[in-house]
Amino acid sequence: DVHSFPTRRSSDLMQEECADLAGRLKGGGKLFNDLAKVADLTQEQTALLKAFNQVNDYLIYKFSEVAEQIDRLNIERVEGQKTADSKAD
Repeated sequence: DVHSFPTRRSSDLMQEECADLAGRLKGGGKLFNDLAKVADLTQEQTALLKAFNQVNDYLIYKFSEVAEQIDRLNIERVEGQKTADSKAD
């Protein structure tokens, strides 16, 4: 039976990658902001940091959103397969 040995689907890998990227962006953003707190930033650097934080937050949100969507689609796929399998019996 083909379904006896579950394999990792590319969508599972993509979900993990998106979640990992979101986590790394959060960590990197925190580190960057912690370092900026102890630095004497110019007005231009402060503006760049603000712009970075906005883009970083957006990317974190989007990567997290994609990971959640993939998870929902995987659940729907599994539930659909279970329904199809039960109808076949």
